[in-house]
Amino acid sequence: MYDLFMRFKLSFLMVFLVFVSAFSKEIHFSSCYKGYYFFIPVIKNCISYDEIDGRGRFTTHVNTIGILKVFKDIKYLGVSISKNNMSKKFFFSQKEKDFSVEYWYEFLEGKILTKKTVKKNGKIKRITKVVDNKENYLDPFTASVVMFKSLKNKKQGFLKIFFNGKKYKIPYRISSQERLRLNGKYYSCYVIEIKPKIKGEGLIKTKGKWIVWAEKTTGFPVKVKAVFDKGIIYLNKE
Repeated sequence: MYDLFMRFKLSFLMVFLVFVSAFSKEIHFSSCYKGYYFFIPVIKNCISYDEIDGRGRFTTHVNTIGILKVFKDIKYLGVSISKNNMSKKFFFSQKEKDFSVEYWYEFLEGKILTKKTVKKNGKIKRITKVVDNKENYLDPFTASVVMFKSLKNKKQGFLKIFFNGKKYKIPYRISSQERLRLNGKYYSCYVIEIKPKIKGEGLIKTKGKWIVWAEKTTGFPVKVKAVFDKGIIYLNKE
């Protein structure tokens, strides 16, 4: 289990959990999810998204739980600010035993101001860069919000994401529709396939195909299945 989880990218599992309704000027959503390896709970992820008149704020907290916490105490925190579906500010923090990293981005006209601080084995490394962004790449959280808002009208496309100094175009598509039963409730869902290929620090090494069940009426996340070469992680809404 530990070897599998070391390959499992916690932070971008958050990215694919942001589903919002496209029909309201005000959007308020918050929920917690528990991640399982087989039947063993290994992580808990709580997220919230609020939008008023086009101004959005996304927050997330992730931490290991149960037996995995004994071997690998991991805590992730993320915040993004957007306006009219465009990134404005982004912050993401990872803490993993003797390693931690913080990312801070500010999105300006045609460019991104980036700061990265890495702490490892008692040493600190700081990197500051200005990145060209004429093609309007977004932070991971805002990119997910934009994608899921458009699901009713757009069945496939690409997530344009900037993270850890690199730009990514991540393909997604609605593969089917399904009536899902979870925790005694039934949900009518879009089934979405996403193929992330994002490299970060620590455990952020995505691999495999991700499947997301999005409730059709609200767009809210219900379930995520992350498939890897050595197993599967399920993330279920509590």
